[in-house]
Amino acid sequence: MALAGVALAGTGPAMADERRELTLFSQRGETGARHTLTRESPNMLFSPRSARVTGAGGWQLCARPFFGGACTVVAEGSAELNLPRGFSGTVRSARPLPPPAGRPALLPEVRNPIAPWEPDEPARAGPAEKPKG
Repeated sequence: MALAGVALAGTGPAMADERRELTLFSQRGETGARHTLTRESPNMLFSPRSARVTGAGGWQLCARPFFGGACTVVAEGSAELNLPRGFSGTVRSARPLPPPAGRPALLPEVRNPIAPWEPDEPARAGPAEKPKG
């Protein structure tokens, strides 16, 4: 069963250009039947074994319709799914989660996140001083 929708999730101008998407796969390694979501799906039925999340923020997957029962979160990137016991192997509802607080929708690459103003390479030693003597 495959479902595709087109919707932009999120708020504000930073997220307006970004497409958020969850693709669930019936087999590990992003293979098999796929079910793609771009907005919340309060009543669905799919048995995923792997997932891929694109866009800022993660997705909440729940064992019951309308976001009930056990729920788990899938973060950005790709993942093999090991659903908790309460899921019985099926996802019945899913919805996008907002990006973490203070994080822009599109995060620029930062090579040194602790002190981004420092150079990426260590400072080179200047000319060696001549010994006095």
